[in-house]
Amino acid sequence: MTARQPQPQGEQPQPPAGQPEGAQHDADVLVLGAGPVGLVTALMLAEKGWSVRLAERWPTPYKRPRAVTLDAEAVRTIQRMGLVDRLQGIGTLTRWYDWRNAEGKTLLLFDRSQLAPPGWQLVIFSQPDLEDFLEEEAQANPLITITRGVEAVDIRETPEQVELVLRHTEVRPDGSAVPGTDAGTLRGRFLVGADGANSLVRRHLGTEMEDLGFFYDWLIVDIIPTVERDWGDSSIQICSPQRPTTVVPGGRGRRRWEFMVMPGEDPATIGQPEKVWELLEPWQLDESNAIIERSAVYTFQARWARNWYRGRVAIAGDSAHQMPPFAGQGLCSGIRDAANLSWKLDLALSGAAPFSLLDSYTAERAEHIQYAIRFSVELGKVICVLDEEEARKRDERMLQHRGDPSLALPQLPAAAFTRGIVDAGPDNVAVPPAGTLVPQYFVSAHAGDEPIRFDDVVGTGALLVTRAAAEGLSDEVRDQLARVGGRIVQITAPGQDEGPASALIDRSVIDANGSYAAEFDRLGAVAYLARPDGYYFGAVAQAGQIGRLVADFVAEVTSPAAVMPGTR
Repeated sequence: MTARQPQPQGEQPQPPAGQPEGAQHDADVLVLGAGPVGLVTALMLAEKGWSVRLAERWPTPYKRPRAVTLDAEAVRTIQRMGLVDRLQGIGTLTRWYDWRNAEGKTLLLFDRSQLAPPGWQLVIFSQPDLEDFLEEEAQANPLITITRGVEAVDIRETPEQVELVLRHTEVRPDGSAVPGTDAGTLRGRFLVGADGANSLVRRHLGTEMEDLGFFYDWLIVDIIPTVERDWGDSSIQICSPQRPTTVVPGGRGRRRWEFMVMPGEDPATIGQPEKVWELLEPWQLDESNAIIERSAVYTFQARWARNWYRGRVAIAGDSAHQMPPFAGQGLCSGIRDAANLSWKLDLALSGAAPFSLLDSYTAERAEHIQYAIRFSVELGKVICVLDEEEARKRDERMLQHRGDPSLALPQLPAAAFTRGIVDAGPDNVAVPPAGTLVPQYFVSAHAGDEPIRFDDVVGTGALLVTRAAAEGLSDEVRDQLARVGGRIVQITAPGQDEGPASALIDRSVIDANGSYAAEFDRLGAVAYLARPDGYYFGAVAQAGQIGRLVADFVAEVTSPAAVMPGTR
């Protein structure tokens, strides 16, 4: 019952090596775990024409809040899925992220008001609301089947397929879930494990974890206020050695408090209602004006898997990494995993690329995730100071920088990857801007049209974007790019000829406010090649180099060298 739409170039995909004609599968891709990362992965693969079977241990979606932030890159991914209006319908915005010491003085101040390079701001939401509309979209998609109330107990791989052995889930009175009676076996061409921090799929891969040894217990409390109140336009981090505390929006109609569990306190009892109300008392909250929606103790960790892919199996989300929440990057990183994995898996399943292309999934994501984790840990080192004298010295040092995070925090490597599917130099290290985010600005399809975001006009996929009027283009360049589903886009300045300068160009758009011209100038480039996940493959300064750039991209995708993960 597999299904695959024709390729844009009209070519029917061939089974990958080792895949016999007519092999019977329940779906092209099996996804274990129907949380947001599993749902996003399924929806992105279905959009490319692949059938997906989602298996989830919980009989019904979990209706308690967990993640509350999506950064601009994650929002752009949701935009590319055509679901950003639904996200905006559940989300809220705040301008400031204000870090204060025990006396209320600002140590760090993050301004969230400006659009980030992906063209969006950070959105705050309640995870059940996000999962509701993602699951609705998945349920409505004829290529996706969701089976709930089943738990995977074994994984078997053959050269032709991967099998997921299932048992029905039994939910105990204490709320825990355990496997019960046999629920059969699902068979697919590939398996994605989005099954959480205790991932069966990760254990099947046999990968070790890199661990920074950062462990703290925090009590997470989600509140539904029953009396209207102006909470201001800030998320607040209180860096007090008496008790580090976080106060943030929790989505529409909700607020969240996070309290560090102090030495000597019992994590098993601190979440009881009487203790929670005691902790909330300084904010004038009690049973007369608020409802406790959830209280739970979490152990913050900082670790990632060394290997994220092998054979016909890959992991994503919490299965591959866990981090402290201080930078709000946990779910965002999982959505990056889905975006990186889905375009490569699409090419591998179609036969346009070998499955060894997925070696770059580990190389890129394992390197990139270290930035998010290390940044989260550095923030945690600011927050989790319990010694009074050490806190005083921290405050004194940070107050000198007047809240500027770029001065007050340690300088870390950029959020980029240097290996994988990137334009590399003789040392096999990415040549800038390769491995960094491609920004998204406003463009118009025609003169006089209302400007809208680039992705909404042009779409996604591998894109060769040029500012030069068809210079450096050829039938060979176009045909090579088309082998991997790529297209050529021309960006013109307002007032220039509106249409494409050549039949080789798939789409021409107008740079609405000069932002793309500024980006080309910043890069010193006449053209750049964007990967399907929104990262630069590379850019070239001369039109004569365009053919080489495209040829290198296609070669790396279709005949990738072994790019194995490393640690730094």
